[in-house]
Amino acid sequence: MNILIVDDEVLVRMKLKSLIEIEIPQIQQEIEFNLCGEASNGAEALEKIEKLYPDLIISDMKMPVMDGLTLCGICREKYPECAFLVLSNYDDFSYVKETLLLGAREYLLKHSLDAKNLLLALEKIYKEERIGEKERSATGIAALKEDAVRNLLGGVYTHERQIGLDIRNLDMNISIHRVVPVMMWIREYEDGEFKMNNTLSFSVKNIVNEILADQKNGIICHANREKYAILLGYEEIRSEQKIRELLLFSLNRIRFCMNHFLGMSVSFIVGRIQPSVLTVGEEYHILETEFRNSFYQENDVWISEMEMNKTRKKEEIIFSTEDEKNLIYELTSGNQENAKVLLESILDRIEKNKPSETIYKMLLVRIFDCLKKAAEQSAIKADDLFQGEVLEEKILKLQSFHKIKKDLDQICTIFFEEKNKKIQVSSGYMKKAVAYIHQHFRENISQTEVAEHVGISSVYLSVLFKNEMEENFPSYLKSVRLKEAERLLEKGNTNLKEVADESGFKDYVYFLKCFKKQYSCTPKEFIKRLKR
Repeated sequence: MNILIVDDEVLVRMKLKSLIEIEIPQIQQEIEFNLCGEASNGAEALEKIEKLYPDLIISDMKMPVMDGLTLCGICREKYPECAFLVLSNYDDFSYVKETLLLGAREYLLKHSLDAKNLLLALEKIYKEERIGEKERSATGIAALKEDAVRNLLGGVYTHERQIGLDIRNLDMNISIHRVVPVMMWIREYEDGEFKMNNTLSFSVKNIVNEILADQKNGIICHANREKYAILLGYEEIRSEQKIRELLLFSLNRIRFCMNHFLGMSVSFIVGRIQPSVLTVGEEYHILETEFRNSFYQENDVWISEMEMNKTRKKEEIIFSTEDEKNLIYELTSGNQENAKVLLESILDRIEKNKPSETIYKMLLVRIFDCLKKAAEQSAIKADDLFQGEVLEEKILKLQSFHKIKKDLDQICTIFFEEKNKKIQVSSGYMKKAVAYIHQHFRENISQTEVAEHVGISSVYLSVLFKNEMEENFPSYLKSVRLKEAERLLEKGNTNLKEVADESGFKDYVYFLKCFKKQYSCTPKEFIKRLKR
C-alpha cells in the first residue's frame, strides 16, 4: 500500500516516516506499507497525487494554502479510489466530523500517534480496500434490506413465511417474533443538498448497523428526513426487565456513538413488543403520532411498558445532553458549588436507577469526558486533574459506587484548585469578589456593592482588578454575562430579549452591541452558525 503524508509540521512528517519505514516493519511483515511521498499542504499534495498515485493519504487538518478538509473533499470527487486517514488535535473535531462525512476512513489523535495505533488504522483501511468489491456488492444487499423493512412498516407482507424467506435470503439480523419497533430522530437535522443528506444518512446507518451487527438482533432503515426506523428482536428472551435493560443499553450505545462520531444528538420513541414482525407497521404508526406530540422536548428515550396490554411511560433520563453542557459550563465558569450540586444530582439519579454495569461504565465515561473537556478549555493538564492515572483504568476499576462518588468529588476539588491557580488571584479579597460576581451577575450589581461585600473600598477593588485580572470591573462583569448568553443560545433559547435579561443585560440594545463586538456577529447569526 503506497502512502502519501500531508502535514505542514516537519517533525510530524519525520515521525510518520519513522513509524512507517522503521517501527511498523518490526511489528509485522505481512502487509507492505510504502511511503511514496510527502507534502506540506493540500495544494502540494494534489500535485503529488497526480504523479505518485497513492493508495492512502495521511493528512493533517489545519494547514496553510489548503487545509485537510478541502483536500479530502477534492480527493473524494477526483480520486475516490484513494483512502483518507485524518490526523487531528483535540480542537480539530469540527474538521474531523466533516471529513468523516466526506468519506475519510479513519482518524488518529496526534497525541496518541505511535506504531501500534497507526498500524491498527492502516490494517483496517488495507482490509477494507481488499474487500472493496464485496462491500460494493453488499451495498446493493443493504438497499434490499432497507426495502424489506419499509415493506414491513407499510404492511406489504401478509404472511410470516414471506418475510421469513427475505430475512434468511438477505441475512437480516431480526427475528420473526417478539420484535420491538423504535423510532430514532436527529435533533439538529436541517434540510440541505441531496448529496449531503445522502451522506448523512449513510453515516448514521453505518454507525447504527455496526452496533446492531455486534448485537446480532436488529436492523435500521432511513424512514424520511430526520427519522430512522430500528427493529430489535428478542425472540429468545421472555423477561420484560431483561429486554428493557438490553434495549436501553443498545439505545445508549447508539446515542453515545452518534454524539461522539457525528456530533449529533438523537432521541428515541420505543414501541411495545410485537408478537409477530408483521404487526410492527401498525405500532410504528402509533410512534409517528407520539413523535408529533413530543417533538423537540427534552432529549430523552420514550419507552413503553413493553407488553401489549400495558401503557407507555417516560423513562427517566439519568444523564442528558443538557446535563453535559451545563456541567461543562459550571466547571469552566468557576462555579464550584453549582458544579458539585449538578454532579451530585447526576450521581443520585444513577444510584436511584441502578443501571447495569455496562451502562454504568458508559455513564462514567461521559462524566469523565465532561471533566476532560472542561480541563482542556481551562488549560488544565489531564495529568494534574487525574493525578497521572489513566482515565480508562480508573473507570474500569469500578470500585464501590460510593468510592467513585468520592473520587469524582476529589477530582472536582482538584479542578477548581488548578483553575484558581490559572486565574492567578493572589489576594483573598479578589477571590471573594470573583465568587460574588459569578453568583450575582444576573442582578444589577455595581463595583461599590461588590467592594462592600468583600469589605474593602471601591477604589482599592478597582486597583486589585487592574493588577490581578488585568482588566477593570465593568469589563470582567460584561465577559461573565456574555459567557452566560453564549451558553443560553447554545442551549437552544432563541428569545434574544429573554437571553439578554437572564444574562444580566437589562438594556437589550446594549446587549446586542456587546455581543457583536465580542463574537464578531449578531446573536441571530450566532444561532445560525450553531445550526450548521
